[in-house]
Amino acid sequence: MADIHPLALVEPGAELAPGVRVEPFAWIEAGARIGPDCLIGAQARIHGCVRLGAGNRVGQGVVLGDLPQDLDFDAAVQTGVEIGDANRFREYVTVHRATRAGTVTRIGDRNFLMAYAHVAHDCHLGNGNILVNAVALAGHVHIADQVNLAGHVSVHQFCRVGRLAMVSGLVGVAQDVPPFALVGGHRGRVVGLNLVGLRRAGIGPAQRQALKRAYRTLYRAGLPRTEALARLAADGEPLVRELAAFVAGSDRGIIGHV
Repeated sequence: MADIHPLALVEPGAELAPGVRVEPFAWIEAGARIGPDCLIGAQARIHGCVRLGAGNRVGQGVVLGDLPQDLDFDAAVQTGVEIGDANRFREYVTVHRATRAGTVTRIGDRNFLMAYAHVAHDCHLGNGNILVNAVALAGHVHIADQVNLAGHVSVHQFCRVGRLAMVSGLVGVAQDVPPFALVGGHRGRVVGLNLVGLRRAGIGPAQRQALKRAYRTLYRAGLPRTEALARLAADGEPLVRELAAFVAGSDRGIIGHV
């Protein structure tokens, strides 16, 4: 059964699985569902629209499922937040619920959101991402898997960040970040490949060389975008084809190169 501190507030109708621990002054609203072996830290607030998987760690002052910061939003619209397993939310992280009826803000598994990070309405995060202190995601941002966003990165609404990308601290991201890229500068620009992240993910030397050639084709060859993408899509390396598919699917366009 759950271990609930006597100074915590768990409303009737909240569902807590076995092994959940709730610390003092936390508030879990009716309708919330907390999976097994989760920790809900002191002063955290879990709104009733939240579904938490197993083994999550919710730190002090975290707020999950509050109203979106959208002037046109009607609070009566039924939306939610869905969170997978083994995520860590450090102190004062905020995750807001979605804006359109029947939709959710979604966070996958094994993500690490450090202190004061913000995930706005309708965002989707994949698995294994790191959001360092005070990262701010605007509405409808999509983050793939194994992405690293350094401190105080801000991502514009509707942008996407591709798999295994890394964005340096204090960067403003206004367009899509292609997979495997290393991004720096006040207004984000690709400065190279995320070689450290690629090595840690087991991406070998031959694959890294193929990605380097692909980025030269995309950014340095002076080709029209359609011709560059056609060359990448025909490449025999799956990671290069993944890059091509990401760029081809971009609505906002991809960020430039230094």
